[in-house]
Amino acid sequence: MNSAKPLSFAAALLLLASSAFAQAPAHPCAATEDPEARLACYDEAFPPVASATDLDQQRREQARRDFGLSTVQKREMASEEAGDGTPERIEAAIASVSQRANGQRLVTLENEQIWLVTETTDKGMLKPGDKVVVRRGVIGNYLMRTPGRVTLRVRRVL
Repeated sequence: MNSAKPLSFAAALLLLASSAFAQAPAHPCAATEDPEARLACYDEAFPPVASATDLDQQRREQARRDFGLSTVQKREMASEEAGDGTPERIEAAIASVSQRANGQRLVTLENEQIWLVTETTDKGMLKPGDKVVVRRGVIGNYLMRTPGRVTLRVRRVL
């Protein structure tokens, strides 16, 4: 009969614990009677997770922003590595063109990317408002095609 005392004690504890849990709601939001207010409370406490479609769109936008940057540049800018959906080319309008002392041109696009024309040439006139296409070349380089259909080698600076 000694084993009956611990069992009855455990049963009493279990009964007290279950009555304590029955009195307190599982979450403060559970006590809210109005369905809309309760849903708003739960949404605030447990925000909805982004859908896979939203994540894919965010990855594509990040890939466009990172287009032309080297791995080191991406790391320095603390941007995530480009995943699937990396574009093969971008189209953008020129915001400004400046020239370095060595004759190389810096082209700032309206999407805030800055590209250095690595060739010192008079070919390929560039001016603000011109639409250009920047695409991947071979061996990791990039090519900018001007409105006059001249192709220039470029490197992303920022």
